[in-house]
Amino acid sequence: MSYVLFSKGTIDMKIKTPIIAQLEAESGDARQAAEIIETTVHEQRHYANFGGTFHLLKFGKKGEATPVRLCNFTAEIEREIIKNDGHETSRHFTVSGRLESGQPMPTVDVPASEFNSLDWLTTAWGASPQIAVGSRFKDHVAAAIKEHSDPELVKLCQHIGWVQHSDELIYLTASGGIGVNGLNEDARCELQGALADFNLPDPVDPRTLDLSKILAGFRDVHKDGIGLLLLGTAMRATLCQYIPAIFSVYMQGTTGTYKSALAGVLQSFWGIKFDGAHLPANWSSTSNANEKVAFLAKDALLVVDDFIARGTRSEVAKMHANAERLLRAQGNQAGRGRLTSKAELRNAFYPRGLILATGEDVPNGRSLQARLVYMNVALGAINIVELTELQRLAKMGELTKIMSSFLQWLALEAKDGQLTQLIELALECDRGNIGKSGHARTQDNLANLLTGLRIFLHFCEEVGEIGAPETEGFMDHATETARRLVTLQASLDHESSDAQRFIELIQIAVSSGKAHIECCSGGNPENSRALGWREVDTGTFRRIEAMGSRIGWVDGETLYLSPGASLSAIKSISSALDNHFGSSERAISKSLREAGLLSRCDKGRNTTKVSILGVRPNVYAFKIEDVFDLDSQTNVPIGYDPSEIPF
Repeated sequence: MSYVLFSKGTIDMKIKTPIIAQLEAESGDARQAAEIIETTVHEQRHYANFGGTFHLLKFGKKGEATPVRLCNFTAEIEREIIKNDGHETSRHFTVSGRLESGQPMPTVDVPASEFNSLDWLTTAWGASPQIAVGSRFKDHVAAAIKEHSDPELVKLCQHIGWVQHSDELIYLTASGGIGVNGLNEDARCELQGALADFNLPDPVDPRTLDLSKILAGFRDVHKDGIGLLLLGTAMRATLCQYIPAIFSVYMQGTTGTYKSALAGVLQSFWGIKFDGAHLPANWSSTSNANEKVAFLAKDALLVVDDFIARGTRSEVAKMHANAERLLRAQGNQAGRGRLTSKAELRNAFYPRGLILATGEDVPNGRSLQARLVYMNVALGAINIVELTELQRLAKMGELTKIMSSFLQWLALEAKDGQLTQLIELALECDRGNIGKSGHARTQDNLANLLTGLRIFLHFCEEVGEIGAPETEGFMDHATETARRLVTLQASLDHESSDAQRFIELIQIAVSSGKAHIECCSGGNPENSRALGWREVDTGTFRRIEAMGSRIGWVDGETLYLSPGASLSAIKSISSALDNHFGSSERAISKSLREAGLLSRCDKGRNTTKVSILGVRPNVYAFKIEDVFDLDSQTNVPIGYDPSEIPF
């Protein structure tokens, strides 16, 4: 291109060639580079950005800087995120970048421990970003990115529940933190999977909520009255920050009883997406996954749905073991210890909220009974009309509004220093109201459910403008239901005790032909058919045969069982039933004596010595009527129906 220069009456025509233009451009770039280098040196940096690429500044003996190209892009760390799940703290970088051509690269989340290696570069941005070949150039690029970044520091919780945030107690869900001032969206919470659906709205004025209708709905949703106790379960979960829950609630019923639908209503207090078909955990997940989810669901109800033990023997045994492990962790408030790859102890995950489990089967484990509150859901027991109405209110978000407002009230009570005292007083009151029948731990478990309900009713009365007579009526109804459950639980505890299982398995072993009882003088005893013998008609004569191994002897009204032989027989039977009897001989002896089943014991022992066929073994001594019912037994030859025998 040509142009004209005017100067003092003369006109000069000069032509600007491409070479001149290039030289001028290079001269401009050089001046710009020199300015960048000067600024970089002044700021004591080691890397510079020339033309959209990172350069390493190498300094000569005289202090002059020479730029060395490192890559064809630039990048910066926008945010440095500190994540905490309650046990472990991890750092992540949010990185953005741009190619030399100006093309932006997508923002990527990089664990801080993986950042320096730059292995994430190709995975996140593909083949376009390139690093020059040179000694430690990857290290220099990582250092250049850090040097040219001024990230925002962000702290994220990865769990639900109560935390201290800027000197304020708040309850975290995916939407933010609920405190005395309502919903604080600046309290950031990162939840994954189904936990992301734990999402509560800003609290509303409790007077705008139809709390009486909700309470009446839970009262009437189940004919046995367990609805209010289940409501108390949900509210008790929010108090685990102050008094951890050392029990779980288990709803057992066959398919078609709507137990999962009712559990879904309770879970929907934490999010409108929850229902009977969408629950945060299930028994088909791995035990490690359920333990981690239960740990992150802090101070919240966690429904673990649909325990059905089906499949091969090993699969069934594994299901029972996984269920027992999770429920035991809730009861003990301790998880299974593990080691890291460096043989160091790793923090164990355990439930920090309250588990509500459902299933058609009941998990094995004799010691689980004291850690569970069983609620039977029989076919037809649930009021479909009331359940449908509760589901409608849940989908409208009414239950989440109630939970948000309740949590705001709890935060205010905690700020005033009254919440802990309120919980303790309520527990003391409810323990007294239940009475002394049943196992002490069962009483305490049910008292905890009543306490959850009592504190919620206190909220309804104080800020929801529900009258005291009405709340007292709901409380009396729930307390009466709890007393009935104590009696039911005592029966379950008895059935699951070591002593009772021992007796039941002895009966099964004998009746199934796996074991038999002899007469003290040898041979078959009276009522031999009931004691593991059979009559065989050979066609020419009848023969009495013993079935299985001998496990004991009978002497009149006394039954003697060999500890070793009887325990061996019942362990084999229990394993075949996929419910292994793992107790030791010493534990069995102690349990039988404490249950009052042993009719005679030698001093300082749980057994007695008797003379049998010339030897004096140590045996368990029982009244035979406590083990076998012999009243209706008759000896019948095998192969004949009793109606066909003429005499």
